[in-house]
Amino acid sequence: MEDQKDQQSTGHASKYTRNNPFLSTVTYNRLLTGEGSEKETRHVELTIEEGMTYTPGDAVGIIPENRAIAVAEALEALHFTGRERVLDHYKVEISLEEALRTRLGIGKLSRGSVGQYAKLAPTIEGLKCLVGPENKARAEEYCWGREFVDLATDFPRVVTDPQQLFNVLQRLTPACTPSPPAKPCTRTTSRPPSG
Repeated sequence: MEDQKDQQSTGHASKYTRNNPFLSTVTYNRLLTGEGSEKETRHVELTIEEGMTYTPGDAVGIIPENRAIAVAEALEALHFTGRERVLDHYKVEISLEEALRTRLGIGKLSRGSVGQYAKLAPTIEGLKCLVGPENKARAEEYCWGREFVDLATDFPRVVTDPQQLFNVLQRLTPACTPSPPAKPCTRTTSRPPSG
């Protein structure tokens, strides 16, 4: 029986790789942090194939995507169609829509993004008062509860070339720390909400 389990486990390990990942479905997704918390921590359970096991120390990679509506709103605010071509972080040519959906963080607005955005329009007074160490508190207040679309709407037509967004926005990356299961895993898998 143990040999059979080892063979199944080895089969899954060689079948799925970074370039050929196992695609899973979220079966449970619950917010653990309180409303208004600056950080968001979630308990997420994912589906796995029959015979797969998860043990403490195993890695789980979650590949996030921004919500389609958020991407559409960002494109509208930027006055782009989404069909424009850009080079991603690895110099792979993709559409701007794909970049906003899968490569760039358009959710929670960061001071760093505001600073980079302001560099594109150094004469706009409203942006000037959000950059520099002397304006840190004002910038943090501006960013609180806002997304990139708010910045692009408040200060329109600053981005004139879609490629500039790779300097303005952070990479879309999840912070994921798998926890050991409280009981043996049978079927768990997930994709966090994007945005």
